[in-house]
Amino acid sequence: MIAFMVVASVFAYTVLSAGILVTSEGEAAVYSGIKAAGGAMEIKGAVTAKNLAVAGESLGTGDGVVVLFTTANNPSVDGSQTVYLDAAEQTKTTHYTIVNSTGVVTFLAAPGIGVAVTIDYQQASVNEILFSVSVPLKNSSINMTTTTDSDSDGLLSDEDPRTHHTTISYFDTNQRVPDLAWTWTQTGRVAGTSDSLLEYSDSLLEYSENMTVTVSMNALSPQLLVDGQFTLEIRSADGTMMRLERTIPSIIDPIMNLH
Repeated sequence: MIAFMVVASVFAYTVLSAGILVTSEGEAAVYSGIKAAGGAMEIKGAVTAKNLAVAGESLGTGDGVVVLFTTANNPSVDGSQTVYLDAAEQTKTTHYTIVNSTGVVTFLAAPGIGVAVTIDYQQASVNEILFSVSVPLKNSSINMTTTTDSDSDGLLSDEDPRTHHTTISYFDTNQRVPDLAWTWTQTGRVAGTSDSLLEYSDSLLEYSENMTVTVSMNALSPQLLVDGQFTLEIRSADGTMMRLERTIPSIIDPIMNLH
């Protein structure tokens, strides 16, 4: 009986020790995984979509003959357009008509010679996506150095030199657009300080810091319109990736909160 108890005790101790060893190895594996993902970002707060509000866009100059003029950006939001002749507001249907989908303005009477034709309107497609990001783990950082979109085409893949380390790509059912143009602004305190007004001394996003990222939608074709579902893929230099999936509301407003 004593021998049996001794053997049982030794067995129990061995199992317990093995359990402790497995637990320790598991903790190490978990810690290693967390450390490997240390550069991961997380979304803080709402994701916002904006469209383009255009003021005073020149459609050309009247010559007494031409009645058709076209906006530079289309489609436009119905009812958002105001047309001017030499800064004098014109009345829709009385003086002109406009096709929302194409931006074609048709005057009932041709503007006179030398008369400036201008228009205000709200674009009916999404122009920018904004979201705030942070790094959730201490001793972690993301390189947020930017590349200037010198030709304003909404892409960074055609820039030279390219200095950015984090890439943002766009997906929907119609297209995949890699390496979109983006910028960031400071929206939280600088790590190691208590002053929220200090500027970042570098382009590293570190623990306890927040940045608001603005992503250009200029490169999309077709454009992102009402009820459009899309995905943004944000990938850092170390390969860490975060996906953001949202849907545009059924009504386009200047600023839209994408819950």
